[in-house]
Amino acid sequence: MRKYLVILILPVFFTCCKKQGENIIWERSYGTGQAVTVKTTGDSGFVSVGAEGGNQYLLVTDINGNKKAEYKPATRGVLTGVAVADGYYIACGSRDGKLSVSRIDPSGMLVWDTAFVSTFGVEYVSLCQTGNDSFLAIGSADPDSSVKSLAGLSFISFDGNGSVSNRTDTLYSADSYIAVKGIAADNSGNIYMAITRNGTSGKLKASVTKYNSSLQKLWEKELYNNPVFGAASEAIALDDEANPVIAGRTEMQVSTGIQNNAFVARYFYTGDSTQKSYLEYANSGVSVRGDATGQFMVLNMNCLIVNILDLRMKISGIIRTFRACDSKTTDISGKCLDITSDGNIIMAGSKGSGFYLAVKSSSALSTI
Repeated sequence: MRKYLVILILPVFFTCCKKQGENIIWERSYGTGQAVTVKTTGDSGFVSVGAEGGNQYLLVTDINGNKKAEYKPATRGVLTGVAVADGYYIACGSRDGKLSVSRIDPSGMLVWDTAFVSTFGVEYVSLCQTGNDSFLAIGSADPDSSVKSLAGLSFISFDGNGSVSNRTDTLYSADSYIAVKGIAADNSGNIYMAITRNGTSGKLKASVTKYNSSLQKLWEKELYNNPVFGAASEAIALDDEANPVIAGRTEMQVSTGIQNNAFVARYFYTGDSTQKSYLEYANSGVSVRGDATGQFMVLNMNCLIVNILDLRMKISGIIRTFRACDSKTTDISGKCLDITSDGNIIMAGSKGSGFYLAVKSSSALSTI
């Protein structure tokens, strides 16, 4: 009889552990903190950055989420951008209000590290590769911060050896508040930025801007802002024709008051507008990536909901990471997604108070 009971219990145990019905391939927390950015690496593993225990943190894992290396300096702050180069990583972030840049080898050892002082505080740093061994970091305020004081943009162009080829700081007054959260470069060296500015009555407004390779502004466009409500641009990616796709949040009026709504918009590289769609209620679009089929995936912050969109920015599918999750009350917060070598989705953020990564099947679309 006892043997018979064991046979009945075991299948139930394994079903729960595999999270059948949620199609989570694996999920894991790596200490107290939050993951801000994640990238796939050349060996099909992952590198992620953020904060752990209040300090800057970089984590390298294999394809199954097992820790391979970490960079964990006794440095208060947060890493917000990471690039995968040939045999090393570049990580950028905020350290005591300064823009910091670090080169880290695959074993987690620091190669060099530099911090840049500006006349304004840097809370968030966006990073992109502009060549095989060249990078651009842009530091600014964080559009999610409640602090609105002296603001500016700090541009740092540098190579893998830490040599700076261009540094430009542009200061704005509090009334001209500006924040950048996401940059992308095309094959001609043009830079596109997801930016947030002050609007009317203190409301933020979402915008997108394009600079040339000499960091001269070519154009700036607002993303259909309603002056009565606030909005912010949170992420950017380029399609195959170098047209920018921007994700973010905008406020809307509901029966209980004002609530955020995620959005995605696509512009032509000339600055002409094309399409915009509203995504998940009580959410923000925080990361956007194009896949091999020409579609785009947008990660919503709350509950790690992923919207799949075509080039017209129309939703063609929804991936819900968790079967039961309330976007208005959840403690699960996403920051970034990337697409793995086998077409699945790696997501970074926090769950509870943990530095959290999860890999989700991209093939199981929600029926809701």
